[in-house]
Amino acid sequence: MQGVSQAGNLSALLPALKRNRIDLSYLGGTSVGGIQGAKISEGMTIDECISIQSETIQTWLAIERHGPEIIFPLTSVKFAWGLYSGAILDGTTLWGLVNGKLLGTSGIDPLKIMAAPRQFDLVVKNSLTFSSEVLSIQDQKFQKNPNEILNAIVAAASLPPFFPSQKVFETPYEDGRFIAPLVKRAIKAGCNFIFVLFPYQRRKMDRPTDWFSRSFPEIIKPLLRITAMSNEIDEAEIERAKAVAQDIRAQEKARNFFSTPWGKRKFDRAINKAGFTFARKRDLVICEVYIENKPSSLLVHTFDKKNKDLSLVLDSSENTMSKLLREMQLY
Repeated sequence: MQGVSQAGNLSALLPALKRNRIDLSYLGGTSVGGIQGAKISEGMTIDECISIQSETIQTWLAIERHGPEIIFPLTSVKFAWGLYSGAILDGTTLWGLVNGKLLGTSGIDPLKIMAAPRQFDLVVKNSLTFSSEVLSIQDQKFQKNPNEILNAIVAAASLPPFFPSQKVFETPYEDGRFIAPLVKRAIKAGCNFIFVLFPYQRRKMDRPTDWFSRSFPEIIKPLLRITAMSNEIDEAEIERAKAVAQDIRAQEKARNFFSTPWGKRKFDRAINKAGFTFARKRDLVICEVYIENKPSSLLVHTFDKKNKDLSLVLDSSENTMSKLLREMQLY
């Protein structure tokens, strides 16, 4: 459900970027957002990205038809063994989603991602040091070993205790949880508009509704606490990024008082000497996009195929993004 909410956002956002002739110059994600971002990042043009996004929608609708067991084939035996071994599932279904074998899709092509004219980053958590790291597909090590990109995508979505960590260049990584590092990198990449797609409702805690959560609260409660903490950190980072955006605008306004190139250069040197970073001329806008639909819980929720839960989240999230774009006069 978290992934399909972002798919709905993108269904409205990507065509709006095309209409307004805005380049998609940076993509980043973690967990299911990393999988989705990687697939869209294959597109050479915005038209190709829109076409790929349509394919991802079909993937989500196929998952809805099959039910969550196609991704999370939980059984009591697997669950009991997983608690003992450290991972309830072996990651086969996650790999099947990434390489396309699970649903008979085209999978993710690392060569297309490398060839595309944009930066793509993944946030992961180092399973040895427990610290967050950003893996950039543009790094030379991935250029020399393209297949490691798939390992990185799977690693970024390997949420414990459900999936085991995945090695990338012999280092084990898991779900990165946080997206805050990506905001900084998007600013550094020179983006004018930064859309942050949060897969939850703002300032609302998940309230588990399923039998699994009630039966095993010692597993679910820590996950909820970690999720709440990561959400708070991400939101705090967004506020800091907005402050940076205001500084950029203030510096640009002050710089415009100098009418000569010599005066502007002198201003730039003074700013740099004072320890500030002066970005090239741009108006930086950071947009937070939260889920507004029900159910309030998207981490643990009883799935209902009859009610078409994923389709409801998909439509609601597309409407949420469309509303925001109208407010920004980008629709």
